[in-house]
Amino acid sequence: DLWRDLNIVYFLRPSPQDIAWHTKELAWDPCIAVPVVRARGTSVADTVEVLVYTKDQKDLFARVVAFFERSGLSVLDARIHTTTHGWALDTFLVSDRRHNGAQALRPMIEERLSKAISEGKPLPKPKPGKLSRRSRSFPTPPMVDIERDESQHSWVLQVTCNDRLGLLFAIAVVLAKHGINLATAKISTMDERVEDVFLIEGAVLEDPDQVVQIESELLDAVTNAK
Repeated sequence: DLWRDLNIVYFLRPSPQDIAWHTKELAWDPCIAVPVVRARGTSVADTVEVLVYTKDQKDLFARVVAFFERSGLSVLDARIHTTTHGWALDTFLVSDRRHNGAQALRPMIEERLSKAISEGKPLPKPKPGKLSRRSRSFPTPPMVDIERDESQHSWVLQVTCNDRLGLLFAIAVVLAKHGINLATAKISTMDERVEDVFLIEGAVLEDPDQVVQIESELLDAVTNAK
């Protein structure tokens, strides 16, 4: 039943091991009423992979990344997928900025993130994040670009800038403000440089003037650092 609700795009992206993990955790009830959050360790020190499965809802991505940032976790990778019956099946690779042992945080992540999604409280306001000394000395010129993808049905958002605390959440808040849905996300952080690519959808993107405005707001968001 779970696989019936997953299209070919889903099966092309995760590894067989990831698909097996998702199936083990979710196949028993693909329409479960409460958010499912599972965390597991990886072979990389101070990192955890987090699975989120819940009925899709407004601002879900922003709510999840806000939780990670409040918990001292940085998002290194995100894979976003929506099933054919309207459930979000998302996975995140997160690292522990405080080096307290990310795997020890797994029970907390599973319990508190599920609760945060269920409660659906208003999103916090983004705060300026602090750049590292290296980023201040060797800044990456920020770049934001939105253009149609090859299918002409969705849009591609590309963001390049220096990494900082709260960056992904700041981007998510701008998208949520304009009612833009996130279809997929490819998060890439190399040292202090971020190169993120998002596949986005939303009626507002059909208006060229609105696209220019959104690009401007995103540029402000990614450069709002101290």
